[in-house]
Amino acid sequence: MRSENFRKNGYTLSFTMIEDGEEYHKILSAAANDFAVNAEVPGYRPGKAPVELVRNRYEKEIYDRIYDKYAKTFFQDAVYNEHLEPVGEPRLERLEQTGERMVIACTVNVFPEIAVTQYRGLEVPRMRDELTEEEVDALVEEFRDRHRQVVPTDRPAEGDDIVYYSYAVECGGRPIPSGMGTHVSQRLSKEGPFPNLVESMRGKKPGDEYAYEIDLPLDFTRAELAGKHITLYVRIEEVKERRLRELSDAFIHEYNPDCATVAEYRKKNRAEQERVMKLRADEDFEKGIRRKLAENVVGEIPPEMIERQLDAMYENLRAGLRLQGKSLDTFLAESHTTMEELRRISLPVAMEELRVMLATEKIAELENIQILPEELTKAYEKLAGRKKREVAELRNLITDAELIEDLRNKKAWKLVRDTAKSLRGEVKA
Repeated sequence: MRSENFRKNGYTLSFTMIEDGEEYHKILSAAANDFAVNAEVPGYRPGKAPVELVRNRYEKEIYDRIYDKYAKTFFQDAVYNEHLEPVGEPRLERLEQTGERMVIACTVNVFPEIAVTQYRGLEVPRMRDELTEEEVDALVEEFRDRHRQVVPTDRPAEGDDIVYYSYAVECGGRPIPSGMGTHVSQRLSKEGPFPNLVESMRGKKPGDEYAYEIDLPLDFTRAELAGKHITLYVRIEEVKERRLRELSDAFIHEYNPDCATVAEYRKKNRAEQERVMKLRADEDFEKGIRRKLAENVVGEIPPEMIERQLDAMYENLRAGLRLQGKSLDTFLAESHTTMEELRRISLPVAMEELRVMLATEKIAELENIQILPEELTKAYEKLAGRKKREVAELRNLITDAELIEDLRNKKAWKLVRDTAKSLRGEVKA
């Protein structure tokens, strides 16, 4: 079999496959002999007619059988002989078939040829990963706020005080037993169980009693009161002030035994916060590099590659959901979405991943990145340790070429990442 007339338009490759000569005659003869075993020819018992007579009588059927059996085999031969990289199923069409030869037209989408306009020195914004002194001050004040002293007071409730109260509910002139509460606490900076309750408490002091009327909404949390006009009778029992404590070494050490002074606490808090900020900034910076690299890829991507990428993303999602005891259908129902909507949302992510993959492969080619034998050996050993398998077993599952390609792509990505330039910004991580 030979291939001719190669024509490429973007990622679509068209060519013809021709099978003739001795090999075709062998195929034709074998197909005719096989067909003759059960062929019915007038004047002969089934399977007893001469092969040449069968070939003449059932020529079209024999040709059809050869085409159906060998067309995709010829395509696989062309893939191997011509070093093609198909990414989808071929579209085959029989152009000619006689006793001398068979000609098949083949159209298939292949691995795209892309260009990367820039990959060294990509300029990417980086989130800020250091705190200012003012931000450290704010963290210390947050700590003081969390550990305020709660002190009883006789003054009227105000600010962020905590009010302890009892209440009863009346609806239509009748008391509602389920609407009573005793010694309930309410922080004035938080929302109360009834509309405007918090505002009604401001300015009240221990011992005050008052009533006010409320029209409750239809979606009120307590079904027996939803949509009702009620009267709320309130008695203020106690008011406590949330008082900031003095910022001292003793106060800090009380809640942080490993910090003897305020200065040590500031240093420790800064280090902890900046560690988290740096991790987030590093992650965001790498995402920015991938995004920038993807933007610099020029070339069309076959739809089959996009579908495969989406399928891989969905399979990863399914695997993650299985660990949570959920199915993809359950996830879609809970998210109030459909597979079509999920595909629409996922498409930009899939396209970016594909462009980055194609870019790293192209960069590895442009930079002539090589993998040394000792690097390959080390990679097998590392993979074996991670998979908890023997190296020899892995070598039967993974070819050297596959692992080498993966290592080359990783080196290409490292080159892109290491040469990227950080544009420091004022965005807090």
